[in-house]
Amino acid sequence: METINIDSFYKPNKMQEVLHASDATFICAWGGAASGKSWFAILEGLFLMRDFPNNEGMVLRYSMRELEDHTIPKYREFAEKMGILFNWKEQKKELWIRSVDPEKPSVIKFRSIKEQGAKTHESMKFGSTEIGFFHIEEGQDPRIKETHWQMLVKRLRRKDNMPIKPFCRGIITCNPPTPDHWIYKKFYHLKDKDDGREGEYQFYHTQTTDNVDETGKPLYDVDNYNRMVADFSPAWQLVYLKGKPAFIPVGRPVWSNFDFANNTGEFDAIPSRRVIRVWDFGRRRSCVEFFQILRIRDEKIYGLQSVRPPLDRIVALRELIFEGKTTSRMAEEVVAYSNTEFPDYNFDDVGDNAGKQKKAEHEKSSFEILKEHHVNIRGRPVQYIRERCIDIIEDKLAQKVQGLPLIQVDERRCPVLTEALSGSWTRNDNGDPDEDNFYEHPSDCLIYLVANYLLSGQRSGVTLKIATPKYGTHASAKREEKIVPFSQRIAR
Repeated sequence: METINIDSFYKPNKMQEVLHASDATFICAWGGAASGKSWFAILEGLFLMRDFPNNEGMVLRYSMRELEDHTIPKYREFAEKMGILFNWKEQKKELWIRSVDPEKPSVIKFRSIKEQGAKTHESMKFGSTEIGFFHIEEGQDPRIKETHWQMLVKRLRRKDNMPIKPFCRGIITCNPPTPDHWIYKKFYHLKDKDDGREGEYQFYHTQTTDNVDETGKPLYDVDNYNRMVADFSPAWQLVYLKGKPAFIPVGRPVWSNFDFANNTGEFDAIPSRRVIRVWDFGRRRSCVEFFQILRIRDEKIYGLQSVRPPLDRIVALRELIFEGKTTSRMAEEVVAYSNTEFPDYNFDDVGDNAGKQKKAEHEKSSFEILKEHHVNIRGRPVQYIRERCIDIIEDKLAQKVQGLPLIQVDERRCPVLTEALSGSWTRNDNGDPDEDNFYEHPSDCLIYLVANYLLSGQRSGVTLKIATPKYGTHASAKREEKIVPFSQRIAR
């Protein structure tokens, strides 16, 4: 059969070239809108149907309406442009493809998950066929379950009655799912592997602006992209343009002054300054955030003592998220991580004051367990000052002093806190911050930090050296240097 020329309608971007050349059996193409994920899967499926006679593939979305409105038209369009469309059977939703053997065409069957079987959430058989290719499109849909994936994996074994043993491949394309989604758990950890590979699995993360040809010309709709940038909140941009996993925010964001260009970067701890570990103990998830509080003005304040605390800069350095772990195990991992990441640093530990309470199923409180691991933690009740702390954080997000923001977050090493500040942590219908068991944990750590270090009447644990002028004396008189504890200074 003659060679197919696809240059007129398909110019592979970097992601598409890498995945077409991959020998991985299972591929997750994950990224922002219009990043080229679906085009890769469609072309890959059509070539597998063409190159291996009598092959059979299956393409799935949640509903038949979604398949009919978008997926089927694209498969048919590309098959026609490639010159390999053999037949389309409307009633059966089957696309027959002309293979390299004219006597043995291949077929792609389009199936919806919603209409298959008795119950939506049950694992569907999709018939008893054996397949050589499958494609799940928009896999982030929470109605598409891992059982659907597993059923397709089980059926990816087509080899009988085929003149050429097929190369079998399963593909899932998706926008970023939520961090509790099965796709996240199955594939996202591969981002830290070489080439995103581990065994038969490969993961590729891309964002909208990566969809360019070899000359750098955008293959996405630039005008539409600019509209999304102008209209989307930072949290939505993070998901739909940058392709990062997050819970899609529903409701009014707790904080609205966060700016990626202003408040994020990559930060390391300042030597000789304490690192503050802030602990939050959740129901299933717990969190520890690592901060430093830095002074950004001359220590000779001269009468401005009462306004000095809000001018401290907060730098979020690292975060650890724990799921389903005991307080003791959590403490062991935090101590080991601290010794590796921050050697030769001293630590202060503050946390949720509820950690002083004993739970019914435990003989000791979380604070008592931490002390057994030499973590001397303290905490202040925040029930009645939580909104005040939130307001202080909101003000700091918008403030710059000496050209630098008063809240800086290491975006790469504090990803969940970054998302929470950018708008993913929202308020519920009653106007209260949402108890979402995800973004609330790093957000509460930041709130505990402010409550314990930056509110009036609290000891900072740090003695500050302040030059106090002697009012009523001659201007040339020598000023006396005094050591004033932070709590006394605030109380004045």
